[in-house]
Order: sequence, then structure tokens, then C-alpha cells
Amino acid sequence: MSAPTSRLSYSDCFEYLQLASEDPKGVRLRLPTYEAANFLRMRIHQARKLDREANSETYPTDHQMHGQSTYDQLQVRITTEPDSAVYLYITSRRADIIGEIEFLSTKEPVECPDPQPLSPSTSITGMTPLMKKSAYASTPTNDSTSSTSSTPLDKTPPIPSLRRL
Repeated sequence: MSAPTSRLSYSDCFEYLQLASEDPKGVRLRLPTYEAANFLRMRIHQARKLDREANSETYPTDHQMHGQSTYDQLQVRITTEPDSAVYLYITSRRADIIGEIEFLSTKEPVECPDPQPLSPSTSITGMTPLMKKSAYASTPTNDSTSSTSSTPLDKTPPIPSLRRL
């Protein structure tokens, strides 16, 4: 079953978001179970999504609120306290997260040491040639008719090319 698309279905969620945005640090809601907290968190995220969609229709494309929600500044997380109480926190993304901000233009540059080159016996992937041989070698057969193995042990496997999807 899909989530409702009416803002009226989420009036409680908008109330919690509004209360959290009015307080400098946010709010927390005590819930009976983790499942209940998870369900409410999902509903709050859906309410924010509907608010963004409404703002896309309300504001022109060059407006800063087009496709944005005033509640995007809030984060929603679940915590379980030691006494088994489950809380849903709705807090500001910026509240007490950063201890200190340093401006790099006022700092002395730090010299980084030159990286050490790899030794000739180690490839970029960290495998020695002997490791590569044993990794790609075929299991020897007891058949006396086959004198040579069809697996080339001296060739490294091809490196797959990186493609954009």
C-alpha cells in the first residue's frame, strides 16, 4: 500500500516539524516501540516531500523555495535510551554538531611528504606476481594425456575498463 498524497493525512507530522523548527535545538517524541518510531519517521519524510512538491507549484523556478521545504533544515533520527525508551528526535542539522570552524586562509600551509613508490615486486592491487599466479592457476589434472595446461600462468588477467552507466 502506498503512502497517502494528501497534506491533511500528515497534519500531525507538520505540527511536529513546526514545533521543532521553532525551538533552537528541536524536539523529541517518546514512542512505545522502535517500529512506531520508524513508521513516524517515514511519515515525516513523506510530509516534507509533499511540502517540496507544493512549493514547486507555488513558487516560480527561479525562486529559492521552488522545490524546497522550510523543514529541510531538520533531521529526524531514532535513538533508544538505556532504559529502553525509544525517542524520535527532530533537530536542526546545525545544532551543536561542529565544535570549531577554522578558516584555511589564515593557517600555515602543511607540507605533505612525497608518497613512496611501490616496490617492483608489488602491483597496484597489492598482489605479488607469485600471488597472481596461484590465484589464476587451474587445478592440475591427473590425466596423463594432457601435458600442458590451457591456463596461461605468466599472463596477468585483463583489467576491466571503467564505464559510466
